[in-house]
Amino acid sequence: MKRMKLKLKRISLGIGFCEMAEKIGISKQAYYKIENGISNAKLEVWKKIQDILELRDEEMWEIIKE
Repeated sequence: MKRMKLKLKRISLGIGFCEMAEKIGISKQAYYKIENGISNAKLEVWKKIQDILELRDEEMWEIIKE
């Protein structure tokens, strides 16, 4: 899994996979692809992920670049 930090942060906050997709407003399949590094997201989706997971800018850019 390429974006393990994303998954670990989500789990540490007690947010389930399906709940995360719902909070962002995307399908479970789309979130799966983002979290597993299969595809990238639009900037607005990354911003929602950052807000939900309470990530600092540096952490977010690190995850996006993975």
